[in-house]
Amino acid sequence: MYYKNGAYEKAEEEYNKVLQHYPNDSEAHFKLGVIYYKKGLIEKSLFKFLEVTSIDPKYSKAYFNLGTIFSSRGPY
Repeated sequence: MYYKNGAYEKAEEEYNKVLQHYPNDSEAHFKLGVIYYKKGLIEKSLFKFLEVTSIDPKYSKAYFNLGTIFSSRGPY
């Protein structure tokens, strides 16, 4: 609910509570990655999306978001 309403601080708290009980919840990790991205915390977001892919290698939205982050950095 908080996430959909844009209340990212409160949503972040709630997802962290979920992860205390269910540390391998890929959806909670993913949503935190999106929240961090929207807050401009790109590195933190990147690591959350990487964590999602290690928990659930078939979580395609995480790969898409990783691609978005890497492409925004430009060529290396």
